[in-house]
Amino acid sequence: MNRWPPLLVVLAMVAGLIALDQSASDQSLAVPTPVVQAGGPVAAAADATGTTWYCPAGFITPDAANDHVVILTNPTDELASGTLTIYPSLLDVDGNPLPFPRAVQPIEVPARAQRQVSLAPLVASLDDRLSTNTGAFVAALAEFDGAGVTVEHTVVAAQGSDVGPCATSASTSWWFASGTTTADVAYQLYLLNPFPDDAVVDISFVTDAGSRSPTAFKGKLVPAQSLTVLQVAPEVPVNAQMTAQVTVLTGRVIAERLQLFENEAGPRGLSLSLGSNRLAEQWFFPAGRSIPGVGESYLIYNPGDAAAEVEFELKPDSADRAGDVAPLSVPVGPRERWIVTVSGHPAHPVDALAAIDASTMVEPGEPFFISIRSFNGVPVVAERILTRPLSVGGVSASIGADVASTDQSMAVPALVSIAEASTLAVLNPSGATIARVLVFVGGSEGEELRAEAELAPRRRGVFDLQGLIEPGDQWIRVRSSTGTIAELTVASNGLLLTTGSIPVQGTTSVPDLLAFE
Repeated sequence: MNRWPPLLVVLAMVAGLIALDQSASDQSLAVPTPVVQAGGPVAAAADATGTTWYCPAGFITPDAANDHVVILTNPTDELASGTLTIYPSLLDVDGNPLPFPRAVQPIEVPARAQRQVSLAPLVASLDDRLSTNTGAFVAALAEFDGAGVTVEHTVVAAQGSDVGPCATSASTSWWFASGTTTADVAYQLYLLNPFPDDAVVDISFVTDAGSRSPTAFKGKLVPAQSLTVLQVAPEVPVNAQMTAQVTVLTGRVIAERLQLFENEAGPRGLSLSLGSNRLAEQWFFPAGRSIPGVGESYLIYNPGDAAAEVEFELKPDSADRAGDVAPLSVPVGPRERWIVTVSGHPAHPVDALAAIDASTMVEPGEPFFISIRSFNGVPVVAERILTRPLSVGGVSASIGADVASTDQSMAVPALVSIAEASTLAVLNPSGATIARVLVFVGGSEGEELRAEAELAPRRRGVFDLQGLIEPGDQWIRVRSSTGTIAELTVASNGLLLTTGSIPVQGTTSVPDLLAFE
């Protein structure tokens, strides 16, 4: 096996905030044409006639202390025009969803610009019942003529904040490999149905005590053109970790999970995670141990009827000088979930059952990337949960990446400029090909090359975002000679944010399934 030197490059960005003008609701506008496909968020190819983005999870209060913010980035040289549709919802006295009519208004994003749209004032202006101090739930849908715009969203609350890409397709199946319902943890499952027909779903869970299919979540109606929010903890209580599966019986939905951690014993924070609408034989996590002192666990769920022969590979950055680390064998039986923990702390929420301690695979403080591979053709879903100790705070959970891309981008939160640590990890998952990587930042003057590197096969580069921060920078774009996978991590003042990149349609590929050498 060839040995290549580790790599460290530097990059940075900041982002501005622009408010959206309110306009009257237009209930006569056509509902979106459904896009039903298996795959994560993708930016439309240059020749696309239009793009649609679904942002299900968020809640607001009128004072914007709790807010759902939609981040719209237009790196092109043309003004982008479209519509923003919001779907408010409340819960009635029995905890049942109480959706409200959607509201639609035009929106524009100038060329080479980014807009961050606060939904709190928009929702509060729609109905007196939505303007009380208890707040409301709200989803958003953004539609644009042509290609170019990418859409992400962030949820802000007293517990913390998190960010992630919005979905670009609906699906009939969604999986969440992790989830916590211990004391003082709110687990909210958001189901967005923006289409003209009602949807009906079944939701099931796998816990240490076995499978659960709560009666309240069987044959659950998700009305057309509305948002349904389900409180999971009362139905499946006191689980440090569990999986969830959303099966759509009729129609189609977009599913996203929001968790609020408020337990005095920890952890404390907010976690936003879009579900996975596909299973895969291989999942990658480029940004292992990006933040010092973080508890880090990987959850692997097999919803199928046959056992999956899974290997958990941890590749430390020191592998070139110290040698590779043999992977762990994780036989995941039918409808089973296993947890692999690389590092922990007393407040890190993991179960004792179906758990593997992988802390001895790597030296303390050593960064790495993770590859989770099923070698017998049985696909799985994999998710990572990160938590910081109670004294610091911060929680984040995210699905892995199953495809690589030669052109991918992401907006960077404004807090990067004040972060304790902020990195962009770029992984070359190929087993044989060197990847030449170009990292651009963009703003009102266009895109500028800030860093470049060559990544050896199965190696990653780490870009320090704080070293090159410049006023006016609004997005990052990673271009490469062969498919790579990019992930951003930010830690600041009790917050822990992680987000994957958004690849351009037509630039993605599935990495080869490689056996350990």
